Amino acid sequence: MSAHTKGPWAWSKNGASDEKTVCIDISPVLEGYEYRGAVAHLQSCEHIKGITMAETEANANLISAAPDLLKALQEAVAVIEAIKPPSYGMGTIVRGKSAIAKATGEPQ
Repeated sequence: MSAHTKGPWAWSKNGASDEKTVCIDISPVLEGYEYRGAVAHLQSCEHIKGITMAETEANANLISAAPDLLKALQEAVAVIEAIKPPSYGMGTIVRGKSAIAKATGEPQ
């Protein structure tokens, strides 16, 4: 079972960002001002021809959506299994279950 930090998550640029580098913290969205720490820190390295600022922000969008994506995929796999699709639909179930296992740390 997954023990990840409950979502939703959101990202924001932190104080280390400047005109050459974007630094992003991804944190759980909590009621009030309770701070529990960051889920992830991202940093662009465009100044050394590495990850660009745009890539860093796109990665932040993807990572911060992870809890929602996991829940939606779990629900979709359950619905597809309940429908009992023809054998050609089984690949979708297998790939969905594999992605869920990867996200939750379960054996694949």
